Amino acid sequence: MPIYVVRWPEPLVSLVSARNEEELKYRLDEAADPGGCTWQIYKGPIWVDFELPVEVDIGDREDKRRPLSPEDVKVDIGELAREPWQLEPSDSLGADTAHEMYERIRRFAFPALQRALETAPDGDPESLDLEAVKAAVAEDMQPLLEYTWRQAQLEARDDPEAEIMRQLGVTVKFGAFEDQDLNDDDQGGKPDSE
Repeated sequence: MPIYVVRWPEPLVSLVSARNEEELKYRLDEAADPGGCTWQIYKGPIWVDFELPVEVDIGDREDKRRPLSPEDVKVDIGELAREPWQLEPSDSLGADTAHEMYERIRRFAFPALQRALETAPDGDPESLDLEAVKAAVAEDMQPLLEYTWRQAQLEARDDPEAEIMRQLGVTVKFGAFEDQDLNDDDQGGKPDSE
């Protein structure tokens, strides 16, 4: 099953597996209207870490020759108490594979930002021109502008298909829209038998 890298209108990127683009649209619709999204099949490395949103304290460990016992571990469940099903994305501890994945994703989803980051001498983030970075991020907001254009176009329409799309909260057609003539008076959705 392919994995797609998906750029949302906002500065957000998702990796989503789906059998094809039609299934991808349905999966994206679970979170929000996929009408403002762009995507492509992602063939790069994947490294994603998740951690429980808890604080673990093992104290000073005076005798490191002795393994920890359950009594040595103090746990504060903080965020986990409010959302016990939640795992949080975690920094990948400097893994080269994770950094390569981030770079490939940025190249697709935030190309202007990636170009700006590549201008840093020796990859030193402190040497970046922050105004250039800000301008690059603004340039990468083009999908948001395009999405709001789609929304405005949909609001201006008064046909039955547009009404259904507004009711569903989407700006993109799904397979059901493409496979069926919505102006047809046929109640069963099947061709008339002659």
